[in-house]
Amino acid sequence: MPTLKNAYTGDLILPDGTAVRRNGPVVPIADDTWANMLKHPVVKAWVAEGRIVLVDAKAVAPVAVEPTPEPVADEPDPRDPLREEARSLGIEVDMRWGEKRLREEIDKALAE
Repeated sequence: MPTLKNAYTGDLILPDGTAVRRNGPVVPIADDTWANMLKHPVVKAWVAEGRIVLVDAKAVAPVAVEPTPEPVADEPDPRDPLREEARSLGIEVDMRWGEKRLREEIDKALAE
């Protein structure tokens, strides 16, 4: 049965409600529960960042966490042509808009 220790600056609450307290005791967790927890993206990130430390994980295989790919600066943003089209129609573009929202705003402006 793995036991978890909090190495973060605050308390961590797992998706099932289990609290792993900062400066608290280690928390035992059932093998199958922990295996399911490791599928959760936040828990994966906490383990990868070292916020949660496995004190005893003999029964659970280590989790391979793939690094998030860094954005490539040379690749153009696929939203740029849509932004340009929207601006040419007099739409004030919010840079957070995705392709769907940009298309909706363009369609709305063309319909008017």
